[in-house]
Amino acid sequence: MRASDPHSASGTAGAALTIDSIRPVITGLKVRGAKITYRLSEPARVTIHLQQRKGKRWRTIRVLRQNGVAGKNRLLVQSRARATKRKPRVRYRAEAVAVDAVGNRSRATRLRLSAKAAKRLRPRARPRPRH
Repeated sequence: MRASDPHSASGTAGAALTIDSIRPVITGLKVRGAKITYRLSEPARVTIHLQQRKGKRWRTIRVLRQNGVAGKNRLLVQSRARATKRKPRVRYRAEAVAVDAVGNRSRATRLRLSAKAAKRLRPRARPRPRH
């Protein structure tokens, strides 16, 4: 097998060469309690950002990662709920992106979350120092 790139560099390989240009696809993203489920079209590293709406922007408040397999996947999250009151107008969402072994990146899949669902996935609040 002979391969070359746009800069005129070339090389020869004696072994089988596999070219993967198809990016992974994430479907069926669901959050139930502290369990996140999704489907992948091929094995990939999945990153899920739990985000909170701040003004016109989304701020990431927690990042979850998992090496997913082709087909159905499940991620169990340790609950880190805070015992404080939530503001009723705060919005949350989960955004998932998959990157396969070659580096092909999937499109971001977004899911709106209720405040109750986001509460189970939020990072634990640090205790305030007493003076």
